[in-house]
Amino acid sequence: MQERLALETSEEHLKNLRIAKAVEESFLFDGFEDYFESLIPQSTYSSLDLHNYTKASAKNPFPTVLCHNDIHQNNILMKLVDNRDLLIIDNEYAGWNPMAMDLAVFINETMINNTHPADNGVKEYADNLMSEYEQEQMIK
Repeated sequence: MQERLALETSEEHLKNLRIAKAVEESFLFDGFEDYFESLIPQSTYSSLDLHNYTKASAKNPFPTVLCHNDIHQNNILMKLVDNRDLLIIDNEYAGWNPMAMDLAVFINETMINNTHPADNGVKEYADNLMSEYEQEQMIK
């Protein structure tokens, strides 16, 4: 029994080594860092345009700022002893949007369950939507 288990473990280990080697050969080629960096979309705004676009004005009451874009209760971690000490996680959707975007997303997310066991895993509960009073209190 132990010999069979050792053989199966050894075979699994060799399989993992072959996979790791294939990944290294595919993605860790000479110049891979420059190549993958070149795939990151670049802003079409000059720094001056972006500076002007991020200012509030009569024409643009909601300046563009760096937003999380997926802010909800599960992405906000805080200490029980001091809820002012918090950490926002899962920043993969972060990007430039009007400054009200994260507030709108958070309000919307209050009525969504992303772990619902049926269908596509998402269920909306319209009754959970924050009241107008709750929204005003959150914004203050």
